Amino acid sequence: MPDLPVPPDIFGYLDTEAANVKISAELHETVLKEHTVVDQLIRACITGLHIDNTPANMVAQLYNFVHAQYLSALSNLLRLHVGESMGNLRKAVDATLTAYELLLYPEKLPMYLAREWHFRTIKSRIERARKGDPKKYPLAAGLLEMHDMGSEYGAHADVSSFIYRMTRRPNEKGKGIIQNFAYFQVPQTKEEGDSHYVNLFHYFLAMTRVFDPFAQKYAPIDFEKWRVERDRRLRAYTEVGMDLLARIRKLQSEHAGAD
Repeated sequence: MPDLPVPPDIFGYLDTEAANVKISAELHETVLKEHTVVDQLIRACITGLHIDNTPANMVAQLYNFVHAQYLSALSNLLRLHVGESMGNLRKAVDATLTAYELLLYPEKLPMYLAREWHFRTIKSRIERARKGDPKKYPLAAGLLEMHDMGSEYGAHADVSSFIYRMTRRPNEKGKGIIQNFAYFQVPQTKEEGDSHYVNLFHYFLAMTRVFDPFAQKYAPIDFEKWRVERDRRLRAYTEVGMDLLARIRKLQSEHAGAD
């Protein structure tokens, strides 16, 4: 992994990715069972739609885009590309914020189709609106935090993104350290890896809340039953995520004490 030689060519790189998927699936088998739950909850709202207007059709496309980013983010985690997974998160949040604007103001669809600045800066626009009046876009608070996190760790060559890529260890000869760039980002503990998956499930499921008015009107589901199950899972992932964070911090503290 980080301390191994860089794969000699693209095929070796792909072979390493395939091996990573197998190892990840076995190591995180228990938590990965939740993928099916999250995937089915998201798919339920974009399968068998009967849409009657253009703004709703665009919201449906944005919902599909979010689902595509979820699958890509999960596959990146399995292949040990944590940063790329965060980049997927950022794109999904961008789509969700765009859908939020269109659901509230469907008359703005021509602006979106024309790629006007209003939508090309949707994150900062909604952020400014909330600073002026916190009651505006009430579902956006967590989304804005996700967007910032995805940008910092996955969408740019920000120094923060190298947290997951740089590894340091003492030189075997006793002088200095050896620093490597990690082409594959390996969690330090099983708990850390589990937390990546649980957070991913929570983030993407939380995005669906923005699409509730659309799903309630167009998705061929018992919306109230679906919503209750979605919210129950969100609460569960929050609890599991906080428990994992506490265990990770405890392990880090024990490791620091041992040093």
